Amino acid sequence: MGREGKQRKLKRAKAEQKMSKKKNLIQTNSAEIARLRQELHRLGLQLVTIDSDGNCLFRTLSDQLYGDQTHFPDIRKEIVQYIKDHQENLEPFMEDEETFDNYCRRMAEDGVWGGNLELYVAALVWKRRIVVHQVDGNRTTIDCGDPKAPEWHICYYNDEHYDSIRSADDDLTSAPLPVSLPNEDKICVEITADNGEDKALESLKKEFPQMDVDELESLYHQLNSDPARVRKKLIAKNKKSKNFQKKRR
Repeated sequence: MGREGKQRKLKRAKAEQKMSKKKNLIQTNSAEIARLRQELHRLGLQLVTIDSDGNCLFRTLSDQLYGDQTHFPDIRKEIVQYIKDHQENLEPFMEDEETFDNYCRRMAEDGVWGGNLELYVAALVWKRRIVVHQVDGNRTTIDCGDPKAPEWHICYYNDEHYDSIRSADDDLTSAPLPVSLPNEDKICVEITADNGEDKALESLKKEFPQMDVDELESLYHQLNSDPARVRKKLIAKNKKSKNFQKKRR
């Protein structure tokens, strides 16, 4: 076999391997979605499929707010504007590798994935408690500060995609009907939420007494209750503040 023949064979083998991996991924994703649908069905809920075009988070929020996913550009615009208007409070949530201005410019672009920060901002902008469902009954609630605020229910799976969630009785022709989880399910969430976070949070409050308590708690929960990540962010923020003060002098 000549050199060109070997190259074609190698190229074909790589293509087959790539297709095999893609097929396995699709099967895995399908299994996860099927399991999630079953879990939601037991809770009296249904999954509303959202387009996978990089705007899935904003499309999902659009479905929750307006009853369809077409208003996602407006949702994105409002979230990015809120981030710009609250730089001092929200910049600590961002990764150190990217500047605040670059983050805002990038997030304003169509097709750029949104994440935890955008969910948190959405909760604040529209005064909603956002319940994020995942497989195996895992749920996270993004709090807006009002325990009596209406809830939005969405789901996140495959570490990359958001879909909307509605009541099983919802005919999907208008804004979502209110969702009510079974009482025993809510109790379970409250019990499992207590995993020693209070001690770590109290320790951080003592370590950074100059930090606003509400801001510290928000940062703590946004960084998945990871004290090390919170400490790193706060130290970096203090350094920036000191450097800024030196420049002014």
